[in-house]
Amino acid sequence: SQLLSARPQPAMPAPQCASCHAARAALRRPRSGQALCGACFCTAFEAEVLHTVLAGRLLPPGAVVAVGASGGKDSTVLAHVLRELAPRLGVSLRLVAVDEGIGGYRDA
Repeated sequence: SQLLSARPQPAMPAPQCASCHAARAALRRPRSGQALCGACFCTAFEAEVLHTVLAGRLLPPGAVVAVGASGGKDSTVLAHVLRELAPRLGVSLRLVAVDEGIGGYRDA
């Protein structure tokens, strides 16, 4: 029928980043609804982790922190963020490889 068009509708352009206003947003944060570019999201995420660690006094200056890493996305992000924040926190990191024992998961 003539009512249904076979032409695809043009995609809506991504909104501007709510933080830098220079780049296009790459994602929208679920809780706040804030649209951020990749760089601003990383900056905001690291700032939130830093605030949480400092406010909770989770890592005392001078501490040696063991970070368990399986190679999955969660532990990789944790290791990366802590590596970025370690100088500001005054801690040193040690990466510990963890094998979850899931058959075929780490076999290559």
